[in-house]
Order: sequence, then C-alpha cells, then structure tokens
Amino acid sequence: METAAARKKFLQVIQIGQALNIFHLVYWGLVNLAKNYLTAGQSEPALQIALTLKQYSVESKIVQDDGFSLMAELEARLSPQQIEAAIHLAVGSSIESLLERIE
Repeated sequence: METAAARKKFLQVIQIGQALNIFHLVYWGLVNLAKNYLTAGQSEPALQIALTLKQYSVESKIVQDDGFSLMAELEARLSPQQIEAAIHLAVGSSIESLLERIE
C-alpha cells in the first residue's frame, strides 16, 4: 500500500478509536502512523509520536478503564450504605490483605 494511502487509513483508525473511546485502537493507529512516517523517511514526526506514546501504557489504561466500568456498574447495583461499608474495608487495604479476605 502506498504510504500516503496507508497514512490516511491509520488516521481513520485513530479517529474511530477516539469516537468509540477505544484507547488501544488509537495507540495502535499512532504506532503504525509513526512507522509509516519512518518508512517515508520522515523520522522527526515518527519520533514525536513515539516519544508521546512512551508516556502511556496501553495495558494500564485498559485496566484502568475496566476498573472505572466495574465501579460504575457496582454503584448502579449497590445501595449507598453498601458502598460506604466497602469503602471502609478497602481504604488502606493492600492486595495481599484483600486476597486473604476473599479466599
């Protein structure tokens, strides 16, 4: 595929990812856009993209989004009293102590 046509496709993927709020799709599009710039001999924009992406971790962003989604679902299902009780148990709790409580 011609680099200009490929670049256009990657930009479309990025726009779709933004519209649907799918971070890893945006990230994937940007990585491939940077590779496209590199292939076309345009190292500076490729480096700018790479350096910007280096600040973000796809895995942690996906996990964080999953956590926010879970919290929204829980808040919709539980009473304020149940949420408050869980908050008191969770504040200052480590992963290890959480695992001990649920085993």
